[in-house]
Amino acid sequence: MSDSLLSRIFGAAARLLSPGARTAVFGAVLTYLFANAALRPVFLEPPPVDEITWAQRSLTPWWFPYEAASTMKNQSPEYRLQYYWCLHHPTVARIVYGSVLRGAGFGAPPEVEYDYKLSRIENLRLGNNLPYEMRVPLRITNAVFVLGAVLLAYFGLLRVHPSRALAAASVLPIIYEPTIAGPFNSAVGYVGADAVLLFMLAAFWFAWLALKDRGLAGVLVLGAIAGATTATKLNGALVIAGAVAYYAICGNGWQRLWRAAALCAVAGAVFLALNPIYFRGDLAWAWKVFADTVRQLMRLRDVTGQESWVLDNRREVAMTLFPYLPFVIPLAALALDAGRRAWFAPTFFWAGAIIAGNLAGVKIFLPTYAAPVRFASIVAIMAITLSKIADLREKRPEADATSGGGALAARGPGAPAGAREAKDA
Repeated sequence: MSDSLLSRIFGAAARLLSPGARTAVFGAVLTYLFANAALRPVFLEPPPVDEITWAQRSLTPWWFPYEAASTMKNQSPEYRLQYYWCLHHPTVARIVYGSVLRGAGFGAPPEVEYDYKLSRIENLRLGNNLPYEMRVPLRITNAVFVLGAVLLAYFGLLRVHPSRALAAASVLPIIYEPTIAGPFNSAVGYVGADAVLLFMLAAFWFAWLALKDRGLAGVLVLGAIAGATTATKLNGALVIAGAVAYYAICGNGWQRLWRAAALCAVAGAVFLALNPIYFRGDLAWAWKVFADTVRQLMRLRDVTGQESWVLDNRREVAMTLFPYLPFVIPLAALALDAGRRAWFAPTFFWAGAIIAGNLAGVKIFLPTYAAPVRFASIVAIMAITLSKIADLREKRPEADATSGGGALAARGPGAPAGAREAKDA
């Protein structure tokens, strides 16, 4: 009986120490640490700007508009408002938030309106904000998606270095990054598309590492994720730019063309399927929707750039979005040494497109604008670091064997064993 009990105990210990179990244990630790870091932005932070607007647009059916394009001259105020919402943000985050609010029992947003002519403090004093019981489910949703991004980064870094402890430690800077799970307008606390975007960016990177050698099937999956990423927030299209650059530079022969074309075609089809407003008319209507979207983005960027709190120096904005800029040269040197690794090219083009695209397009600093840049930066930096650690571990046995062989040769085969041991010590 005792032997059977001992065998069961040792069997359970062996299963606990299996590679899958160790991966799950470190994943659970990361989940706990992130949940602890997300408590304040989820439950205690005051209401941010835009949360009422996000509740309104999320509870609007995403297949709007109902009116045909021919009625544009006589459009109703509701039509104009919902057309604006369709242009301002694509649908994925709106679908997610709408599902959460309806699941929590909220079929309509509150009747109060956020007054953008007043300050955030004045709006708070007037009660122009979501009720607490509506805000918390949306923030919990943000936390779930950001946690998903953290775990995908962890699983992706395991493809760079097999140590679960090192991969988990490499993800800690993401968990404690202020723009991601910090106390003010972070991706967790701000009601918007940014948390879902981080998850989609992480999903694209992980899928790229896993599927880059899978031929057409891998390209089609990447295209579908890229389309959903762009349909979450328009700067998600940067992953498409990174993938196209990768295929153009690293591809062979016709692969340079057909893989990039296939990825763009699938991404475009998924984006359009998730944004049916483009199908309300002919090609001229679809072009009008696209042009209105671009004009609105430019107008919002210019209007926001005139606020008194906005940094007006592009260098300051770049340094704030990407605080690792002074370390670019040493990081580049380390990256060149890691260039032969299978993970390097996808990570380089993925992170490079996100960082360069946002630095070029973002004129103001907001924590949610900086979150994708810092997320991609941390993943790339930690991947390079883990690769160097792996290189050092590979070189150490070679160095030990070389030094040991040289010492034996110098002493000669007839040297006493005690003398050899004393010299080695």
